[in-house]
Amino acid sequence: MCDDINRRLYYKKLYQQLPMKCILNDLTEDQRELLAMNVVEERSAEEIARILNRDVKAVRWELNKLKTNLRKRARTLVKEPPEFI
Repeated sequence: MCDDINRRLYYKKLYQQLPMKCILNDLTEDQRELLAMNVVEERSAEEIARILNRDVKAVRWELNKLKTNLRKRARTLVKEPPEFI
């Protein structure tokens, strides 16, 4: 539980240092929708799959791939060693 809170705080700090244009640059509309549903609306992969009428495993895979790419991009832009990524 504590690690999850620390991870969320770290992401918030990291992303606040970057303009959203840098973080979301080159994302497709579908990727932006998935990210918004998961991060902003805090929906689970199961909920997103049900809403979008998709396979749960495919949604999980896409979210994991998307978050990994965003973390990599954020680390490159900030040049700060991540503690929780």
